[in-house]
Amino acid sequence: MNNPIRNWWRSQQFKLSLRRGDIRRATQLLQEIQKSGARLSWLEKLFRDKLQLERYSQEYKRQTETLSKQLTEASVKLCIR
Repeated sequence: MNNPIRNWWRSQQFKLSLRRGDIRRATQLLQEIQKSGARLSWLEKLFRDKLQLERYSQEYKRQTETLSKQLTEASVKLCIR
């Protein structure tokens, strides 16, 4: 059920969490806001995009490390031959 007062309150709590630097709480509130079906504010959209970019960045770093290890292993094998 889409309750405008509850949605407003969540948005206010979200903003307060960001001001305090409580990223974990802000993330939880963002998830609640999204599940409620409420329209996201520009700040909530920006934070959502920031979280997504951080996830992409972590995945990119993991892939880079894996490929670097594979390259090192392959070059070691070539040197041994």
